Amino acid sequence: MKEGVFPVCWKNANLVLIPKEDKGSITGLPKVRPICLLDEVGKTFERVIADRLLDWLESNADVNLSANQFGFHKQISTCDGLTKVRAITSSIVDVGGIAIAVAIDIENAFNSLPWHTIRTALSEKRIPDYLRRIIDSYLSERSSSATRKENSSERA
Repeated sequence: MKEGVFPVCWKNANLVLIPKEDKGSITGLPKVRPICLLDEVGKTFERVIADRLLDWLESNADVNLSANQFGFHKQISTCDGLTKVRAITSSIVDVGGIAIAVAIDIENAFNSLPWHTIRTALSEKRIPDYLRRIIDSYLSERSSSATRKENSSERA
């Protein structure tokens, strides 16, 4: 951890395609749900890194995470966010008002975020160097491999 290296052997994902129920595919191709299986020890190390990051964020209030942010806060979840939305809308409706809520579901949100954006945010929030180095290492040199019957393919 102090060296800031996430071992390369823990960065390979094994892509498994799980068939979905056929709901009338237009293309005639089978629908599948891709699942990436990661090394168990690597996943444990990810949890250690995430816990250290959360501990640092919780102990450094000057980082100014929004009170309306429900990720990266201990003991707070999306259920708390939904409870807050319900309380706000109920208070409006209780006094005869009309409340409209709009929800946006960003498909594959984490994988769509450019990694340089993550790196920039970590720097701007003054995350300790050792955590930034390990997260930078985590985000680099990732690979995946897929196995289909007797064939195996690899992509960096």
